Amino acid sequence: SFELGAPKESIAFWRNLVERHPVQPDRSLFVDDSMPVLTAAREFGIGTVLAVRKPDSTAPAADRPGFIGLDDFAALMPVPARSP
Repeated sequence: SFELGAPKESIAFWRNLVERHPVQPDRSLFVDDSMPVLTAAREFGIGTVLAVRKPDSTAPAADRPGFIGLDDFAALMPVPARSP
C-alpha cells in the first residue's frame, strides 16, 4: 500500500498496482478481512475476492456479507495427484 501510494480501500491502489506489476485483475485472487478493502477489490474488477472469516484467533469467525468466506488457506491449495 505504501509503495503504491494509496490505501487498499482506494481504487487508486488497484490502478497503481496494475500499472506497476503484471497483474490480470479478472484472473486474480485476492483475500482479505476488511469489508472496505474487499469491496474496492471487487469494484476494481479483481476476478475472485474471498473474505477471511477468522482473522483474529481470539475472536469468533464472522462472515463478510456479499463475499465467500474462507476458513483455512489450505482449502485453496490443490490436492496432490495420487499415483496409480
